[in-house]
This record gives sequence, C-alpha cells and structure tokens, in this order.
Amino acid sequence: IFSQRPPLKELHTKLLQRAEKLYEQLSQKGYICPVPPAYRSPTVLAFRWKENEDPLARRSSLEEKGFYLGWGYGEEKQSHFRLANFPTIPDSAYEELLKLL
Repeated sequence: IFSQRPPLKELHTKLLQRAEKLYEQLSQKGYICPVPPAYRSPTVLAFRWKENEDPLARRSSLEEKGFYLGWGYGEEKQSHFRLANFPTIPDSAYEELLKLL
C-alpha cells in the first residue's frame, strides 16, 4: 500500500500549497480566518461564517451535497467552521466546495 502513495515530501508540499490556496480563496469570498497567519494549520483550516449567513442552514445545505464541515469550539461553535485539508480528499472536492460557499 505504501508503495502506491506519493513520497511524503511531495504530499507535504501539496498540502501546504492547497492550504495557502484555500485560505486565500475563502478570504476572497468574505470568510475570516480567526487564526493569525503564523499559527494557521495546513491540515485543519478555521473560518468564521459570514455575518449575513445562517450557519445552520448553510451547513445543512452543504451536507445535502455531501460536504461535512467541522464545528467551531466553545463560544464560537456556531459561528465558525473547520475544513479538513487531507491528502485523501481530491482537489476536485475543494473546487466544488468553493463554488458552493
């Protein structure tokens, strides 16, 4: 199985590049990342829902299309979402999600 996957360095580079792209594109769409750039994770991205969005309705709409976003934490549970950036998820899934957000 391990011989079928790309080298770890290649996977790591891809994850870093995709994370940068996702942070940029979601920010351009008006989603705010509450984490300062120096502390942002390349594998779990956190964002605040837009002010004019109903988080529960948006989440439900996305889930109907097969996209499951993580919740925020504590007091921000309802107003934030988390997005996994894992190597097993294809780029096409992120492209589709970006169209829906």
